[in-house]
Amino acid sequence: MNIKIYSSYYKPYFIYKSDVVEPVFVGAAQKNNNLGIISDDTGDNISNKNDTFNELTLIYWVWKNTHSQDFVGFCHYRRYFIDRHMNKFEKALNLLVPGTKARQEKKLTTLLQKFDKHAPERLSNCDIALPKPIVMNRTLREQYADYHDVAHFDEMGEVIKEMRPEMWPAFEDAASRNSFFIANMFIFSRKYFDQFCEFAFPILFELEKRLTIPDDPYQKRVFGYLGERLVTVFVNYISSKENIRVQYFDLLNTDIIFSNYKSYLTEKKMISSRDKNFITHGVVDNAIKIPNDFICLNGWVIVKDRESYNYTVQIELYNSEESFLLNTERQDRPDVTRHFTAHEEKYVNYDSAGFFTTFKREELKDGAYKLRLHVFNKIDKTMAVFYVYDCYLKKNKKNVELVRLP
Repeated sequence: MNIKIYSSYYKPYFIYKSDVVEPVFVGAAQKNNNLGIISDDTGDNISNKNDTFNELTLIYWVWKNTHSQDFVGFCHYRRYFIDRHMNKFEKALNLLVPGTKARQEKKLTTLLQKFDKHAPERLSNCDIALPKPIVMNRTLREQYADYHDVAHFDEMGEVIKEMRPEMWPAFEDAASRNSFFIANMFIFSRKYFDQFCEFAFPILFELEKRLTIPDDPYQKRVFGYLGERLVTVFVNYISSKENIRVQYFDLLNTDIIFSNYKSYLTEKKMISSRDKNFITHGVVDNAIKIPNDFICLNGWVIVKDRESYNYTVQIELYNSEESFLLNTERQDRPDVTRHFTAHEEKYVNYDSAGFFTTFKREELKDGAYKLRLHVFNKIDKTMAVFYVYDCYLKKNKKNVELVRLP
């Protein structure tokens, strides 16, 4: 079975290349490719549209310039499909076991090689493989409006109605659903890959003629964001017409592996609403010593019944003398979703509930620090607070430890 997953790059980063995964420099018509990998600016290409189409320039290039694969897939320089059966590697990554960059790269390479090895077996009984869907407490259209100009989304619907009227019901259905497939990541059999491209790119090229591209660098990537939603529309349509076999994979964001261990400690005091309507759950799992006298705290926190990917978390360390806040970065925790799904008998996506943060040991004075977690919703600007009662942080000379209460 010929499987090829193309990984898009636009800057120097850990490069993984195998018989399955092919790294490609995207937007090469607009910027210099100094990574020593192939580019998306050869043959029939739209590389010069990369600033508005994002990784879709790679998808277009693969569609027009390759033809022999049984399965065609796409990932990113820092996001990969992984197999959750590889528990010992996953555990090592999630606990942020310290090590040199070379050691971390070797560990990640082993993890990705395991996925490559099992990919033929996992794909042999499916037509389409997707990342597990994001499940939200609002519709896809409302979610798009939270982040972008919803008029662009609505215009995309009008273009679909005009150009592909048979797919209009699938668009309406997708727009009103509370789930979608993120990041323009998928693995399609070649048949369905060609069908997706034949649907998506004419729609997007027509939208180019109709939409005014925003000046904002983030919003300028409008066609990449719209294309991301077209994956959900296409899957809806194909599923309604054919008995397709679908496989779902987890995603790994490698940012946590290659983060430079910078300090996120700040003396700014946060004012919290402490709204009693918010029910929160959380845990601080570990205080891990990492190189250069840094301490890493990690754990998870949720606001009950609200998907976690809209939230940012700050950890407050406080005692009677002082209070500090630590900004955090997100950590994938699908186990949190599984736990609450099993106990609550309903599905809410808490996969982004994990957090980790780092600070220098010397930045804390000696003493004991209570912990509380400030959970801020970026969309509706609300705040929830989780008080940590089962442990505290203790700093004593050259040692920092997380002390569990009996």
